[in-house]
Amino acid sequence: RAFAFVEEGESSIYDPLPMRGAFIFLVLSVSVSVVVGAIIDNCLKVAAEHLSELLTSSSEAANNTLDKQAFTLLLKFCQTTMAALIQAISWLVGYAMHAFIESLLAFTYASRTSEVIMAGCYAIVSSLVAVPVTLWCAHPPPRVVESRQTG
Repeated sequence: RAFAFVEEGESSIYDPLPMRGAFIFLVLSVSVSVVVGAIIDNCLKVAAEHLSELLTSSSEAANNTLDKQAFTLLLKFCQTTMAALIQAISWLVGYAMHAFIESLLAFTYASRTSEVIMAGCYAIVSSLVAVPVTLWCAHPPPRVVESRQTG
């Protein structure tokens, strides 16, 4: 945890962030994930479309078996990279949300039973929000049209 997010005195790595720091962390991680996610998604989609076009074209490189295998490998690498980066950005936003909720719980000075109930409600609500949003936002991977050669 950065010094900018610590209020006064000593703090432990296990202490929740102050409310202001947790809110800043949440807002920054969401905004960075939106911008970086859009850039990564656009760049890798363009690369995947270009590689798919090369695979389906009738050029000399597309007819070469070794080149076709290399194009297919690069296309799968782009798809895997896109999925991994989106997952990493999602993890960052999830961690920022968790840090914000943790600081909110610490701010309320609730009893242990109340903390457990609030944490359970947070887990249920975040699951009920995350699953539909993920299903709605997730787009299918680009399709690869494989041409079969007869011979």
